[in-house]
Amino acid sequence: ANAIERGLKLGLDSLRGSRMIYPEAVRCLLSYIKFFSFRRDENIVFDVRGEAIFLFCDTILGIPFEAYRALHDFATNLYSRKLFVKMLVRPLLLALNACTKVTTDENEVHHFEPSRQAVPVIVAVLSWFYAMAEEANLAEPADFYSDGVSKMDVESLFEDLYNMKKASPHERSKNFFLCAHPFLLSPD
Repeated sequence: ANAIERGLKLGLDSLRGSRMIYPEAVRCLLSYIKFFSFRRDENIVFDVRGEAIFLFCDTILGIPFEAYRALHDFATNLYSRKLFVKMLVRPLLLALNACTKVTTDENEVHHFEPSRQAVPVIVAVLSWFYAMAEEANLAEPADFYSDGVSKMDVESLFEDLYNMKKASPHERSKNFFLCAHPFLLSPD
C-alpha cells in the first residue's frame, strides 16, 4: 500500500502542474478516486496522514473553469445514478469517515486522526458532487450522509455551529465549519 500511496501522490503532483483544460485530463484525475475505496481496516495502512486524499481533493478544487465544466458533464451525463454514488461519492465518504475518527483514552482525552486536516477539502468536493446530484437527480440525500460526521460528539458539533453562527460573513468565508454542510448529517 505504501508504494501505491507514493505513486498516487507523484501522479497527482504531476497533474497539479498541468493546465487541466481538456476533458481527458479531468477523466485522468477522476480515475484516482478509486484508490480511496480501499477498505480501511487494520491490515491495510493507506494514507494514514490524509496527504493523498488532501492532494486529490485540492487538485480537483484547483481546476480551471473549463475543467470544472468537463467534471460536471462527466458526473451528470456519463455516470448513471448507481455509478455516481458508487464511483464518486462513496470513496470520498470513506475517506471522510476515516479522517473524522476520534478515539478517547482512559483519561477522557480525545485523540484525532492525523488525516483530520483533509476534512475541509473532502467536504468541499462532496459539496460540488451534492450540487450536481441535486441538479441532475443522481443521488438521494441519504447517499451523502457521513457515518463519521454523524458519530461526532454532539458538543463538538454544537460548538462548530455556535462558532459559525457568531462568525461574520468574512470570517465564515475564511474558516471551515462542518455545520455549514448539513447534507452530511443524517436526520436520525
